Amino acid sequence: PEVSEAASESGLLDRDTGLPVSEEAYQVTVFPFSGDMGSIPRNEYTDWVDYDKITTLPVFRKRREGDRITILADGRSKKLARVMIDAHIPAAVRERIVMPALGQEILWLPGISASQIYRITPETKNIMQITVKGGNESG
Repeated sequence: PEVSEAASESGLLDRDTGLPVSEEAYQVTVFPFSGDMGSIPRNEYTDWVDYDKITTLPVFRKRREGDRITILADGRSKKLARVMIDAHIPAAVRERIVMPALGQEILWLPGISASQIYRITPETKNIMQITVKGGNESG
């Protein structure tokens, strides 16, 4: 991934992987959604979450024992550790990554996977946009 020099120098992103290693790496915005699924940006540094499906704001934290990410719409999940291994994230970096979580459900591992539980649909009324700052200067 394209990592801006400033972001990796500031300690927000891991220099080699571009993954966030600080809570300050994230910017969260909530806004109304028109239901136009075509307007959803396809950007590995931005995740859109159905704000109406979550009951509390996510906590930005490092991984913990028991963390999972729901990878399929039918509710099947994978252990976060397995997702990280499959994505070839170096072991030393896995311990440092900071990501949004609701309990043991990881909402998003930037550039790798996002939880299907909170994905937006045409019925979504409000979106929570989570962006990794400095991940991609153009978007």
